[in-house]
Amino acid sequence: MLVATGAVVVSCVSAEASQHAADASQQQVELAERGQFDDRFNRAVQQLGDRDSIDIRQGGIHSLESLLMDSPRHHPTVLKQLASFIREHSPVSACTEGKGVPNDIREALGVIGHHNIRPDTHAAEYSVDLRGTCLSGVDLVRTDFVRAYFAGADLSGSDLTGADFTGANFLSAKMGRVNAVQANFTCAALPKANLEESFLVAARFVGADMIEAHLTRALLSGADLTDAVLDGAVLDPKQLDDPHILKTPTKPFCLTEGQYPGLTRG
Repeated sequence: MLVATGAVVVSCVSAEASQHAADASQQQVELAERGQFDDRFNRAVQQLGDRDSIDIRQGGIHSLESLLMDSPRHHPTVLKQLASFIREHSPVSACTEGKGVPNDIREALGVIGHHNIRPDTHAAEYSVDLRGTCLSGVDLVRTDFVRAYFAGADLSGSDLTGADFTGANFLSAKMGRVNAVQANFTCAALPKANLEESFLVAARFVGADMIEAHLTRALLSGADLTDAVLDGAVLDPKQLDDPHILKTPTKPFCLTEGQYPGLTRG
């Protein structure tokens, strides 16, 4: 009996020791991974800050994209850094006629648009902050900018075909002449946004806030404006497939806390 009891005790102690060893080993692995991430991240940020060479900045962007693929749990940190880079190097004041957005900015946008995260908690939470940026003429075809913050940004002439902007904020954004065929603006905030002469065919604006939005000469054929708020919007009723939508009371489709129904994804 004593021998059996002793064997159990030894077994328990051995198991506990093995668990401690395993935990210690796991901690070492995590520390090593964290160190590797920090080193790679810091080198990439240094490259982004290079003022003289666009090639070096692009190298930093590619390094950050590699980090996104290698370390999903660091997505918020990397996306925040890329968004900060865009805000600093492409402010809306840089949007001048005839001057295109630099290639490094375009590449940073593409990385964000293909690795975006989707917060679903509170209305004040956004995936990336791109407010007040110059994004005129960029290619965002079929990218994912769900819950992104574009307030005051200039996207004039950009190609937004098939892009997902569910819950994004475009307050007072300049979006004239954009191509947004089949783009998804479900539950997006577009108050006072300038969408003049834009190609919005088959775009989805379900539940979108379009108060005082400018839609003069915008093509809206096949656009879904179900439950959209169009109070004060500047447009000709003839632009709409169903002009009566302007007189139809809106329903509370988009929840105020920003938690949107699953069907808004698309």
